[in-house]
Amino acid sequence: MTCTSYRELSRIFAQLCHLVNAAINDMDAEIKTLDKEIKELEEAANSAKVLQNKANDITKQLEIFDDAFLKLRN
Repeated sequence: MTCTSYRELSRIFAQLCHLVNAAINDMDAEIKTLDKEIKELEEAANSAKVLQNKANDITKQLEIFDDAFLKLRN
């Protein structure tokens, strides 16, 4: 191989390294974004569970109230 071939290969290798580094940086940024979104979704799911439990408790309390006071009137 001639000097020109080595220089051309070195240039191409440097370009490929640059492209790989850019792709890695893009993927790292995307991973951070996805991690943040996952955390938000997990927090939303936990909040939904809490609200569902509260709704179930209120439903039970209403049933108890209904059994104790409203059904006695009928």
